Amino acid sequence: MRVKALPLAGLAAAALTLVTACTPDDPATPSSSGSPAAGATSAAAAPAGAGRDRCLTGTWKVDVADLAQQTAAKVGHGATGAGTGTITLVFGPTMTIKYADVIAITSPLSAGLTMTSTNTFTGEATSTDWVAKDGRLGGTMPANTVTSKIVTTINGRESPTTTTPFSGALDMSAGQLGYTCSGNAATFSTPMVTWHLTKA
Repeated sequence: MRVKALPLAGLAAAALTLVTACTPDDPATPSSSGSPAAGATSAAAAPAGAGRDRCLTGTWKVDVADLAQQTAAKVGHGATGAGTGTITLVFGPTMTIKYADVIAITSPLSAGLTMTSTNTFTGEATSTDWVAKDGRLGGTMPANTVTSKIVTTINGRESPTTTTPFSGALDMSAGQLGYTCSGNAATFSTPMVTWHLTKA
């Protein structure tokens, strides 16, 4: 995916979608360490309950403000990010992720103009075959109602709104999603950004 070739408006919108994803859409994308996950297999083949790190059990909240700042850093060009709302993950017999957050990226343009791309995420997805082992999360989330609504404004003038299913963002079957967990703190690492989570 050639994100850098997009104009600034397209780059901001692409980054808003990509960096909030749990995993890349392309199974061939390298892991966050720069190399493919060794021995990673689809969690769909694993029995329910097998290979599930007990440290993750419970309810977690993502640092949305930090996620927005990382998004802005990916956009570059002096962009700034603001994040509100919640992304909530629950790990148990079923894994659930619920989006109710807004990430806004503001970028300076020429002639003193500014552009703001605002992405509103809503909905939830679930996995019954999730696994967490050896620092890797895997699984599938076939039940997915998550949508992404992007609104772009330039100096207050709004462009047409785009609402799309948030497809691909919740499929962990590529085995590319790295994680750490210790006590009440956890991280999820993708090739784009790192999610920081706190146990609720």
